[in-house]
Amino acid sequence: MVQKAPITIGIAGSGRMGEDIFNFLADFDFPLIWLCVSDMERDDRQRSFRKKIDRRLSAGALDGPAHTRMIRKTKITCEIRELAPADIVIEAIPEDRGIKRAFFKELLKTTGAGTVIATNTSSIRPSLLVEPDMGRERFAGLHFFYPVKLKNIVEITRSDHTDDRSMDILRDLMLRTGRLFLEMHESNGFVLNRIFLDLQAQAWRYCEQGLADMRCIDSIVREELFPSGVFEMFDAIGLDVVCASVKNYAAYAGDPSFYGPLAGELARLVSLGKLGRKSGQGFYRYPDDSGGGPSSCGEDTRLEISSVLRSLYINSACRALETGAFARDMLERAIRECAAADRGPFAMLEETGPVPVREKLSGLYARTGLSAYRPSGLLRGSE
Repeated sequence: MVQKAPITIGIAGSGRMGEDIFNFLADFDFPLIWLCVSDMERDDRQRSFRKKIDRRLSAGALDGPAHTRMIRKTKITCEIRELAPADIVIEAIPEDRGIKRAFFKELLKTTGAGTVIATNTSSIRPSLLVEPDMGRERFAGLHFFYPVKLKNIVEITRSDHTDDRSMDILRDLMLRTGRLFLEMHESNGFVLNRIFLDLQAQAWRYCEQGLADMRCIDSIVREELFPSGVFEMFDAIGLDVVCASVKNYAAYAGDPSFYGPLAGELARLVSLGKLGRKSGQGFYRYPDDSGGGPSSCGEDTRLEISSVLRSLYINSACRALETGAFARDMLERAIRECAAADRGPFAMLEETGPVPVREKLSGLYARTGLSAYRPSGLLRGSE
């Protein structure tokens, strides 16, 4: 068996996602360099990491030599120049195009010409983050999903400029770490989150219209689609992150107005400092409140909401499939991993057949003219 050459990985960003990626990769043999924002953050993350591995040593999950190796192979710093030896740098800083572009401009002054630069952005096309003279050929998206250890799926996104070497290096990293990955061009970027977007936007439209409250919606979603409700999932991710992503996704959509109500509510909550679990309040209050309370809508209403949300979910997946960029089985598996669900949208489509999905959406499209309701070509093809 050929021993693969060791690679050094840099991680930029000490928020929840950066920390999650660091903790995931720390369990492998890669030398790690973790860039934090300040001395205070660096010291805090060093204490946290040391406590974590000390506990594992005490519990017998690590032996002495392994504990020593983890300490020696890990550097936590607040100096960007310390990323110079990295073979791959994974950026996980705030979802803001200006902040990211400024960071990459500085990073490329530090790293070598062979360093692959990967952004963990969940909504900004990689080509929008670097200038022509900023090493575009070694720049790609590497989108982990939160929480990293529980979501065994990563999106690798290339632009027109990303070279094959960089893609090979990122594929190899995923294989070394046992990650399932879905490759895509940025024109089909963030496909997994975008598959859920129509359903999520519709969920808030129901709340805004007074047809159902958040608890009702979340209970329907948990019972019929995924383990986590729409609004409790938003709160877990962080409403500031979700807000930025929804705005970016809507900009790529054929009819951005469909997503306006959700984007507006997210922006309102963020402006009030209600960021979800991390701030103690978002769509719900924490820790004394959650999405697990009783439903407040009647059975007929629940059935209608369930039918529409399921139809939008299936339709979005069919639209992704009809681009020709993904194999059906791989896309189904990736969606299931992302949603932590036992079955995906194509399995649901096989259960019901296309006719009820097409008819439900066609009726909504005829009444509203909103393109989100227009049945995909795959559903219309069976007419």
